[in-house]
Amino acid sequence: MEDRNTNFVYLADELPKKYPAFFDRFTKILSDEKVDFDLIPGTKDVWAVDFMPIQVGEANFVRFKYSPDYLIKYKKEAKTITDTDTVCRAMGIESHKSDIVLDGGNVVRFGNRVIMTRKIFSENPNYTDHSLLIKELKGLLHCDEITFIPKESEDDVGHSDGYVRFINEKAVFVSNYQPYDRAYYIELRKSLHDAGLATVSFPLNYPKNGDNWDANGLYINYLQINGKIFLPTFGLDTDEEALKTAEEHFKGHSIIPVRSNEPAVRGGVLNCLTWNVFLPQYSATVDELLPIATGGLVLVVLEEDHRNNEQWKDLYCFALNLEKSYCPKVWGAGRFLKQGYYEYISGVQEIKKYRDLISKAFSRAEISRMVYELREAAKTDPHRFRTQQSH
Repeated sequence: MEDRNTNFVYLADELPKKYPAFFDRFTKILSDEKVDFDLIPGTKDVWAVDFMPIQVGEANFVRFKYSPDYLIKYKKEAKTITDTDTVCRAMGIESHKSDIVLDGGNVVRFGNRVIMTRKIFSENPNYTDHSLLIKELKGLLHCDEITFIPKESEDDVGHSDGYVRFINEKAVFVSNYQPYDRAYYIELRKSLHDAGLATVSFPLNYPKNGDNWDANGLYINYLQINGKIFLPTFGLDTDEEALKTAEEHFKGHSIIPVRSNEPAVRGGVLNCLTWNVFLPQYSATVDELLPIATGGLVLVVLEEDHRNNEQWKDLYCFALNLEKSYCPKVWGAGRFLKQGYYEYISGVQEIKKYRDLISKAFSRAEISRMVYELREAAKTDPHRFRTQQSH
């Protein structure tokens, strides 16, 4: 899934704890730009793009092994590695799991083309035959071509989203390393030209403090989503140049500056911090969900399903955690109701109360997704739970 086709942003729930001022500033900008967002529960760090699965289709995700060597080798940093399996279970995300070590920040995509750094080979030493690794990567990522670029010698992280971003299928932005490492810059551009890609220099204002972790001045690590470019700015004299370069090459896009100094100090900015995905968009409202019972979790079914079937236990439902604002996958309502400690929700005022709580806990896009998935589940196997109850 290309960034330009995504429409929903997830942020680590660690972000407001670690960088509260930046979080408030960024989420206000997202809200002002009418970009829906939500938090990923149970994270230990803020770099969402790296540890979350990669979306390769509308409902298809591939989960690579998150085992970053640049964190593992430091005892303190190793404690910040998020358990992706636990997070995906909490969010109800089903994905194909791979043992290949790959961070999401090392996947830059347009159409059937992917760019990643050559670090992928050192991260997966078991693949002594690189052609086998490449073949497997192409299959998992649903792509026809992977271009491997060099990383800068002092870059321990080695993510391609710090070096290149697609402008279109034939051209890419390249971080302007020329003032800092001319030989590397030439090698980087050559690897892209050899792959048939034109390159456009994108501003880079490397920190002068000698800290290789500091990403202040790394403009290319922007967030692209649904006709918008959220461009990190740093209060540097190159901010305006970066904005103008983006405006020149992304005609028809809104270019929105986001001051990003706080997280940049720890090595990443907007693309690193965001997991942007495509969620089906519908004009569904919370009134299409019917809260039927509560017992720690709130069970909701489709209002239309309830009209057609008065037996709640025969319906598909979501069990919503309103405090943490997340819901797992679709279940049969009978699975919960038979446990005996759920109290039925009845009466117009009581139903309205829970619908209001759901509206506060979940975004419009999340509510639309619930309605969509409940409808799809009913279409796929409308008698599943009724059949199970009858045996």
